[in-house]
Amino acid sequence: MGARARAAQQTREHILDAATELFSNRDYSEVTIADIAGAAGVSGQTITNHFGSKDNLYLTGVSERFVPRVNEIRAGVTVGDIASIVDAVLAGYEESGESTVRMLAQAASVEALADVASDGRKAHHRWISEVFQPQLDQLGSAESARLQRMLCVLLDVYTWHQLRNQDGLSAERVNAEIFRGIGTLMTGSGVRTFD
Repeated sequence: MGARARAAQQTREHILDAATELFSNRDYSEVTIADIAGAAGVSGQTITNHFGSKDNLYLTGVSERFVPRVNEIRAGVTVGDIASIVDAVLAGYEESGESTVRMLAQAASVEALADVASDGRKAHHRWISEVFQPQLDQLGSAESARLQRMLCVLLDVYTWHQLRNQDGLSAERVNAEIFRGIGTLMTGSGVRTFD
């Protein structure tokens, strides 16, 4: 890679860093290209040249920064191990749950955010079905689908937000409550939990 290409890549990374920081701490609608340009030390035109629009910049940040980080956090999960699953999900929420809740609140009015929310929900549901496969496989299809839906609710960012921020529980207490809720759900469904 030549010097010019390296400089362009560095500029792109600075823009993504600045945008990620701003979008993590403010509502999408409150962040402007000018804000990002100022934080990155570039012009608005430079951002447009690299990403085309604020929506595209946001989507690039999700795909290149947020999704890989979530995957990294969840990579250590042992399939079927409730404690490792809960630990991984809640570690992700402690890191980016607030910005996720803010994004979801605006998803109904911003098309780019609606797509991110929909894709994220689908990915979360797929992941839940994969990591809880040993438990879900113990049930018939209808009961397995019901249990998966309820696991998605218990491990949803809004559940974390309610317990952590609205109810004021510590991170450790939220972990214990969700772990207990999953155990109760499994027992009520007749599933052996392996823990």
